[in-house]
Amino acid sequence: MLRRVRPHWNLQLVKTLAREDGKLWVKIGRAVSFFPGDRSGAVAAVQTLVAALTERHLIEIEKRARGPVDVYAVQGASGVGWRVAVVLDEENESAAVEIEPIQRPIKTDAGWVNP
Repeated sequence: MLRRVRPHWNLQLVKTLAREDGKLWVKIGRAVSFFPGDRSGAVAAVQTLVAALTERHLIEIEKRARGPVDVYAVQGASGVGWRVAVVLDEENESAAVEIEPIQRPIKTDAGWVNP
């Protein structure tokens, strides 16, 4: 059984902000490289990944210079496994999300996420 880790950031608030226009920050060049098309298509794909997250997908909380980052692993609709790093900017009421395809299977409380 996995050790149950609780996210630092409120996941429901992150999901709400990700759906709102102008409240989701994504490295667009990187997102477009993973999700071919235009900016809006890439942002929509990231929004879909964020919407799929549950606390059971949390794999770790990274400590970075600017504060904690909740890191999740989730299987995308296309079958690709994604590492999704989330930071909440409470002052500006926005969420920053970094994504990258995973390179190896990762076990979460929700089950295995495969590349």
